[in-house]
Amino acid sequence: MLWRQSYTTRIMRDLPCPSPTTQGPEVWICGFGFAAIADQGIWWKLFQSDFPGDLRTKRIFFVEQVTAEAEQLAMSLVPRSEADQVQLYDDTDHQWRNIIQPDSEQRGFAVMIDNGRISIIMVGPPTEDAWEEFSREWRLKT
Repeated sequence: MLWRQSYTTRIMRDLPCPSPTTQGPEVWICGFGFAAIADQGIWWKLFQSDFPGDLRTKRIFFVEQVTAEAEQLAMSLVPRSEADQVQLYDDTDHQWRNIIQPDSEQRGFAVMIDNGRISIIMVGPPTEDAWEEFSREWRLKT
């Protein structure tokens, strides 16, 4: 039998948001570059399952430079039905990377933002307890 350590989703709260946001609450499902697409996909599917049609969620890719090639690659990785919710943000100053401090490039994260502040960040694939907490907090905001 192989022993594998269980994963705990890392949670951070109440931080300033380094990117421009809208005034109301938003959920960003994020990753650095495109390596985190698997983690990002789990968060995205859970959110869409519990909150179908909620357009206050965005799929964010933080990249070193926003280029036409990067945008084309992002659009090739997500279903067409989600394309208008995909955004690329330049993170050359590493403000987001310094907050998240991912343990690998494959690590995705979910962020709840309200009025320019980060309410909660959950880094890594969502455990059952982490998703329940995230979902509960979003219900309270909306």
